[in-house]
Amino acid sequence: LMNSKQGLMEQKRFYRLGLQSLLLVICVGMALYSYNDIRSILNSNAMERVIRTPEEADDAIEFFEKCLERNRLLRKVIGKEAEYYIEEDGNIVPTFYEIPKAVNYSAQLEIVKGIKDRLEAYEKAKAKVQAEVEKGEFS
Repeated sequence: LMNSKQGLMEQKRFYRLGLQSLLLVICVGMALYSYNDIRSILNSNAMERVIRTPEEADDAIEFFEKCLERNRLLRKVIGKEAEYYIEEDGNIVPTFYEIPKAVNYSAQLEIVKGIKDRLEAYEKAKAKVQAEVEKGEFS
């Protein structure tokens, strides 16, 4: 379809190959970006469904902080060989097709901290409304 509409069959082979290669690179890039974006969204949605109280958020924060600390210690113990797998801050080095924001522990830790802030604000608002209802100020 593309060959006939653009008249590519009349062009030189290298011109056709170059144009089709460019389109392939664009499509693969968009697919990888979409994969990472969907993975990030699914991770944050899963955490929002699992974490229901500020205490659970504290537990999740502790988990991710301990994972980062464990990885820092592993990097020190293993030495040079660990640099290929673990970054200095404790995050696992992403593969070539992964966006760090979608897979590393620091990003997940930030998501959990945001969830905790929202849960604490909700608890505070709920307590305020309950107090007003008990006083009879709120109907």
